[in-house]
Amino acid sequence: MLYGTCSILYAYICFEFLENIPVIGSVLNFLGKHSMNIFFVHTFIYLYYFSDFIYSFQYDYIIVTVLLLICIAISLVLEGTKYILQYNKLMYFCIKRINQAVEKTGFLKDKITG
Repeated sequence: MLYGTCSILYAYICFEFLENIPVIGSVLNFLGKHSMNIFFVHTFIYLYYFSDFIYSFQYDYIIVTVLLLICIAISLVLEGTKYILQYNKLMYFCIKRINQAVEKTGFLKDKITG
């Protein structure tokens, strides 16, 4: 419970105070945009694919920095691929079609009203 509380407090402090500083705010916004991709790929990177390379550095802060840079590079490639494939338009189209089908059948009305 303490870790969750500290994480929320840290996020609030970053949002409230550090976001207003131009350079730091830009870096935090950039990391925020890529945080989901970083979260999804970092385990594969440090555990399976580049473990020997990442752990070849002796200092923890260098290991974390190298891991972060590799994950950001992968995130940029993923976002570029999503842009080229027009992933957001495809998802919008799919969600629109699902919503139309749900409204047409009245599936959720029956479930909500009982």
